[in-house]
Amino acid sequence: MSEKKRKFLDTSIAGRNEKMGLHLEECKRILLSRGHDYGYDNFIIASKIAQEVTGERVTPELVAACLLGIKLARYRELTANNKNPEGESLDDTLRDAVNYILLMDRERARQCKDTSATNTDEEDVSSDVARSLATDA
Repeated sequence: MSEKKRKFLDTSIAGRNEKMGLHLEECKRILLSRGHDYGYDNFIIASKIAQEVTGERVTPELVAACLLGIKLARYRELTANNKNPEGESLDDTLRDAVNYILLMDRERARQCKDTSATNTDEEDVSSDVARSLATDA
């Protein structure tokens, strides 16, 4: 590869990486701002509301996944039909999608942590019951 072509590619990659870095910084800013405005438990609250409405089990992770699905459907509609967005830019839509993926991961991790704590509590209770039965026998 020629030196000129290598320098062009290095500059091009650096420019793309810088742009990605700027997008990620904006995602972070939006995520922190929304967390401040809406709180950090709104996915838990939304899942409880959805459970009441549907009568089905709805996890906070599923709430985030549904919101991601809506964002991706909107992105598809805008790009498939070459529409010129009026209310939200494609960049805004993609940043929101990135944030919903991060929130979905946070809720999944939170759910796994809660499940392990619950399982530990259940194991403790089972051990207590077993000890109690052994003592009574």
